[in-house]
Amino acid sequence: MYDCRLIISVALMNFSAGSLYLPTNVLLIAFFNYYYTFLQLDPDDVSEQLKRQGASIPLVRPGKSTAIYIKTVRLFPILKFHNSVFPVSLYLYD
Repeated sequence: MYDCRLIISVALMNFSAGSLYLPTNVLLIAFFNYYYTFLQLDPDDVSEQLKRQGASIPLVRPGKSTAIYIKTVRLFPILKFHNSVFPVSLYLYD
């Protein structure tokens, strides 16, 4: 038979009182949120809608420049920690 101690210990850590429960859920929520947004958000369509509504992103010209800006901003927003409150929240959590 196989030794299942590792599988059992990982399963116990992922219960609601386990040490991996919160980090696992946070990472899964962030991943699926980013993935869904990446699939549903068409930068060209969003820029055209903004242009038709008369709205714009500050310091970005309406139209093609807006589409390019949205494409660059949506690449890796989760990894841009310097503009985020995430590190501060981790520091304050202690």
